[in-house]
Amino acid sequence: MEKYTLFCLILSVFLLCACSELEYINLKDTTEENWKHYASKDSTGTPISSPRIIETASEGQKEKKISQESFPQPYKTPLAGSSWDFNMEEGEVQVLPVLPIDLDIDEREVAISARDRSTVAALNLGTSIVFPNVGGDTFVPFGAFFYKTQSADSSQRFQAILAGVANFVDYADGSWNDSGWEAVFHAENVTIPVGQTETIEGNRANFTEIETGHTSGGIGLGWYTPVAPYHVDSYFSVQLLYELEYLYSSGEDETGDDVILPPDTFVHRLHLRFRWDSLDRNFIELPHKGWAFGGDVILAWRDRWRDHQFSDVFVFDKDDTKDYFKTSAYFVGALAIPNFSERHRVIITGHAGWMPAQNWDRFSALRVGGGPPGGETNSLYRPIFPGALFNQFIAEKYLVFSAEYRFEFNFFLFLHVRATWILGEFGFLKLNQLDTEDYGSALSVGVTSGFLWDSLLYFEYSLDDGFIRQGESGSSVLVSVSKSF
Repeated sequence: MEKYTLFCLILSVFLLCACSELEYINLKDTTEENWKHYASKDSTGTPISSPRIIETASEGQKEKKISQESFPQPYKTPLAGSSWDFNMEEGEVQVLPVLPIDLDIDEREVAISARDRSTVAALNLGTSIVFPNVGGDTFVPFGAFFYKTQSADSSQRFQAILAGVANFVDYADGSWNDSGWEAVFHAENVTIPVGQTETIEGNRANFTEIETGHTSGGIGLGWYTPVAPYHVDSYFSVQLLYELEYLYSSGEDETGDDVILPPDTFVHRLHLRFRWDSLDRNFIELPHKGWAFGGDVILAWRDRWRDHQFSDVFVFDKDDTKDYFKTSAYFVGALAIPNFSERHRVIITGHAGWMPAQNWDRFSALRVGGGPPGGETNSLYRPIFPGALFNQFIAEKYLVFSAEYRFEFNFFLFLHVRATWILGEFGFLKLNQLDTEDYGSALSVGVTSGFLWDSLLYFEYSLDDGFIRQGESGSSVLVSVSKSF
């Protein structure tokens, strides 16, 4: 209870920060004298400008109003890639509303040049620290190199996420026509050269340890069109691909004696995916306004297969699992709060996935896990539950929903409080059950900020209610640094 009390206190501070910007002005009672209470002030407390009181007469009735120029200009969040500048006047600037934290600054002008977002190269490194440990892991490092480029008219687009043992590449080319049709290519490999185990009831299940991986490539046809607000990542696309995958698995030293593995095989897939992104993103690429949504539908069949099992509990029948169907969808919304400035945002996300009962196995199932939340358009599809290991949960069906309040202290510093809920039917969750219906929740507080050498720092602390470990609640700290080149 003490942990959740801490979160309530943090949330209260956020609400105080928000409400500190609200103040009602009665025009009837406004004079140049009491305007001093509302006007922007310099370091001495003197209003920077006095109001212009305008009187108008209509049918013998006088009406008094304040000219629009007299009001301080509302705060505008700088958007990603845009150029902008502002003046910082000499004096004392309050950093945190309602809190006694001020900075003394010299008079200066800050100017940000427009940035070409059509080509991005970035390195992301970080770690997740979980306590108590999950599956024997306390520190979970991660890292990847990201590269994206596209032509001026978006008819040719290339993206690569490279992590060595896990790599994903996408390419689309529509330069051969003017109707939006495009040829698409996708390739990926997940070939981790060490044994992998499932986490059951928060513990490492050694008897499930196997070395497994896959390599796949796909080609297909798609349709692409830009949408408002017409940024480089504002678009609607539909793609249908045929993908050929090679799937392999083998036992390890700790593999259970009663484990029976399926044969290595080729997997054929028809993959339909669609994406819509009409988000404005802020200076550090966080969703600021608008919506994004998408989905994937996969129909797959394997060349070779057989009954397989991981102990006499986790048994999978060849006839049920040789061919499979699965689908998933997501949405992201970045919303304004009425009567509040652009510093205040509400971010809502939803992710859902479904497979027919008994159609899933360890190699084909949907997955839900932890890691940093994605703001880039092609990473929004990942369902994230804070504090979990990467791809920790095997799911037959799932629903993950989050609601976040974010406050913008300045153009490069953002704080957030987020609640996340998960429910569904999960495999390998309980030691003596093939699949289990369950639900859970987590609370997170974090900061996203510009950092040294033009990098980006993400820090988040989370508490879960016991879903991750199937009993004991726990905490996690996630830290990542991204550097663009």
